[in-house]
Amino acid sequence: MKIISHIFLASLIFTLSSFAEEPLSPPQPDRTVILHQAVRAVDLPTPGAPLQLTVSLQNTRDTTRKMRALIVSDGQFFELSSNKAVFNRREEPTYTFEIIAPLGELVYQFLIPNKNSGYIVSERFQIRRACLPSVEPAPDSIDQSLQGDARLNALETTSKKLERDIIRYQTTIDYINRIRKLMNR
Repeated sequence: MKIISHIFLASLIFTLSSFAEEPLSPPQPDRTVILHQAVRAVDLPTPGAPLQLTVSLQNTRDTTRKMRALIVSDGQFFELSSNKAVFNRREEPTYTFEIIAPLGELVYQFLIPNKNSGYIVSERFQIRRACLPSVEPAPDSIDQSLQGDARLNALETTSKKLERDIIRYQTTIDYINRIRKLMNR
């Protein structure tokens, strides 16, 4: 009986020591995937108007990871970050970044910390307008000598330019108000 208990004890010690040498479970690789539908150049709003970049994460439900967006807009680099995501219709964590539409070119990339170490990086997105839009303000007046269809076309063109200017001014006012709020904190 004593021999059996010694054998049992020896096998128990051997088993426990083998567990102590190996980790219980190896670290799992982070399978998170960054998804983004790039904005097409033809869909870019007027320069200076708000533009939303939306990015989702697949294979995770964690909404607290900090997403960063590295952006170069018309040659100017800036970085935005968001600490909180919301779930989209497919229940994927989704981040939204609001920037202003560029005059000519926008290059951007997203990154999020990997659960283990390092970063998960999206592909690099690049949007370039085929031609630069006019950013001249709307004219003060319309040529009074125009008659009929020519005058109507001039009025329509001016109204579109005024609408574009109003959007730019409103966007500027919104950003100024955001800055004021941040300064008053």
